[in-house]
Amino acid sequence: MIEYEELLRETRAFRTLAADKRAGSLNHCYLFLTEDTAALDGLIRLAARTVLCGADGCGVCNDCLRVEHGNHSAMQVCADTKSDAVRAWMEWSFYAPNEGDYQVMILPRVDLVDARTQNLLLKTLEEPTRGVVFLLGAAQASAVLDTVKSRAKKLFVQPFSGETLAGILEDRVRDPQQIDHIVACSAGSIARAIALAQDAQFGQYYRSIADVLRDMETSKQVVDMLSKLQLTEQAMTCYLDIAEMMLRAVMRVHAGECSEQQEIRTLAKQYNLATVVNVLALIAKCRRKLIRHCKPDAVADSLLMGILEVKYQCR
Repeated sequence: MIEYEELLRETRAFRTLAADKRAGSLNHCYLFLTEDTAALDGLIRLAARTVLCGADGCGVCNDCLRVEHGNHSAMQVCADTKSDAVRAWMEWSFYAPNEGDYQVMILPRVDLVDARTQNLLLKTLEEPTRGVVFLLGAAQASAVLDTVKSRAKKLFVQPFSGETLAGILEDRVRDPQQIDHIVACSAGSIARAIALAQDAQFGQYYRSIADVLRDMETSKQVVDMLSKLQLTEQAMTCYLDIAEMMLRAVMRVHAGECSEQQEIRTLAKQYNLATVVNVLALIAKCRRKLIRHCKPDAVADSLLMGILEVKYQCR
């Protein structure tokens, strides 16, 4: 069965496709857009069940069970994004359904397909075979050609609430405070929340960078703060990731959204919107330094001194 199915059924993306099916007006191509790969995978499978099932993807009929087992004759999945595999998969779309009213063509990650092959797919989408429904997924919308997007009905998957993510994490994380920290850094993504819950170092990384963001006020603190950080490339990458997620959560607070996390509400009082934007730019600069193999301790020093400078300029 599909994990988090009840949550996925409540998304606007799924409700839109299900309504189209009930109205007998299915589009020839749907493009699911979300960075949450866990939600993306589940939604595409649920969509396939819904198209081929007579009852909104009930999960118990023969069609749904065959979709779940991956052996439905009216469904073709292309898990390989290499050019030859995608071309071979596309050939199946030229055949009318051999069972029922629809043939479902699934490409879970069209954003990983090269531009030349996407152009070939475009020609297929421009003149679809009657009864063929394409279900495409993309975690990076910018990697999908605009021409491909224009031939599909785009279904954007909204971030999940903090309360929803906390409920998912309850069976995985015992410490309620740890759950709060993970939720703050997940940006509404199930996949990211689960990945952070499985990272044994996350709690330590979070606490360290949260202290930096909250407490850094003078240059005299830099040496002490640096001594508390793990100065490795992996650790610095994690610090930057967590800091970025926390600050983006702060931006959402400034945009009028409520935050369940006390840590984020506290930061929102310290960091106005201009400060957040400038620190995010600083984080991007530090990432580039790591990519260019700058020493992690030098990157950490640049980050801490940069935060102080931004706080001073934007206060």
